[in-house]
Amino acid sequence: MEASKIPLRKWLCAIHLVVTHPKGIASTQLARDIGISQKAAWYMLVRIREAWSEEGSAVLSGVVEVDETYVGGKARNMHRSKRRELADGLANKIQVVGAKQRGGRMVAEVVGNAGILSPQREFVRRHVFGGTHLYTDEARVFVRLGSQYKHRRVNHSKGQYGSGGVTTNGIESMWALLKRTYIGTHHYMSPKHLPRYLAEFVGRRNMAYLPVRDRMVGLVRRIEGKRISWAEVVG
Repeated sequence: MEASKIPLRKWLCAIHLVVTHPKGIASTQLARDIGISQKAAWYMLVRIREAWSEEGSAVLSGVVEVDETYVGGKARNMHRSKRRELADGLANKIQVVGAKQRGGRMVAEVVGNAGILSPQREFVRRHVFGGTHLYTDEARVFVRLGSQYKHRRVNHSKGQYGSGGVTTNGIESMWALLKRTYIGTHHYMSPKHLPRYLAEFVGRRNMAYLPVRDRMVGLVRRIEGKRISWAEVVG
C-alpha cells in the first residue's frame, strides 16, 4: 500500500470485501463497490492475493485428506477450431493438488499440466508429517505413499465414497467451492495467476472460522513487507 494513489480507506474496504466473500470478488465488482477503475481494482486484488503466498507452507498431521482437481474451461465451450487442438478433455486444464487436515488447515498448489504424476507425491511429502493417517482416492499418483503414511484409499470408480471414516469428502468439498469461485465469480483464471488465486482461496478458507475483524488484521499483517510491481504482474 506504500505510495499507492488509492486511499487507505479504499484499501481497507477492499480487504474487507475479499475476506468476507466466500467465493471471492471480481475486479469488475470491486471497482464498482469502491469507486475505482477496473484496471486499478485488478492490480489491487493481485497485491492482496500476493499477501497469501505463504499459505502453502503449512505441514499437516492427524487425519489428512489429499486429492487433486483440474482447473480450466471446458472444451465444449470453446470455438470449434480451438477444440480441434485438444487431444482430450483435460488437455487445456491445470492440475491442482490439495490436502486438508480434519478440523484444521488446508494447503494447495498448482502442480502443472494434466498428466504429470510425481509432483503430487512430492507435495504430500512436503506438507504431511510422516506416519499421519492419509486418505486419498484410488488415483495411481498416490499409490507409493503407503510406506511413509497410514494410507487408506476410497475407490470412487466402484462407487465407494466413505468407509469407517475413510473419505475424501472434506477436500472434495473445497474443490467444489473452488470451482464455484472459478465459474461464478472470476469466470477465468489464467495459468500465470492461478497460484495467486489459489493462495487467496486457501487463505480465506483457513481464516473462515475467525471473526471478520481478525481476518482483516491477519491479512494486513501478511501484506507487510510484500511488494509486487506492475511490471512483475504483466511481464
